[in-house]
Amino acid sequence: MGIRSYSVAVNTHAMYRTVSYTHLDTFVDWVLGEFPDAGLNLIECADGRWFVEVDHG
Repeated sequence: MGIRSYSVAVNTHAMYRTVSYTHLDTFVDWVLGEFPDAGLNLIECADGRWFVEVDHG
């Protein structure tokens, strides 16, 4: 039996009740001069928590 990987889209905005976000990939482009293959978002939740999300889409 091998390890299986399943890709499931999760709506983090609904799951964590997000209120704002900032695209960090713009800063990577500004610093390195090249845009990353995957986007990075710094996301604020309604309860005050924050998290970083990798956006492959």
